[in-house]
Amino acid sequence: MTAAIDPADYGALLEMEGTVAEQPTVRYMPVGTSGDSLPVLCLKVNEVGPHRTRSFTCNQPFPAGKHAAAQARAKQLKPGTRIKVQVVQQLMECHFPVTAHIHAVSATESQEAKHAQV
Repeated sequence: MTAAIDPADYGALLEMEGTVAEQPTVRYMPVGTSGDSLPVLCLKVNEVGPHRTRSFTCNQPFPAGKHAAAQARAKQLKPGTRIKVQVVQQLMECHFPVTAHIHAVSATESQEAKHAQV
């Protein structure tokens, strides 16, 4: 199958391992810079990390017209199946379900932190 998005266009991939948490679904979502609506395999993965205490969700876009292929893949991935996924590091998003505190930062502090990272 040809990927809807070429990961090579985005640089480094990060490989993560976990267990399929629930039956995957297929949805139509806007993907890429053009915002084309493509079939997307949506997957929740548990038991991630060295202590298997983390979870994540991931979306795999399929090419236009490949809804049946996305559905077939969703049916293959049964809950409890151990899997590895490769994600485009540049496009990763994070979700922190428990945040201890949120501090406002001035523009000056933000610039100082940015320069300290370089």
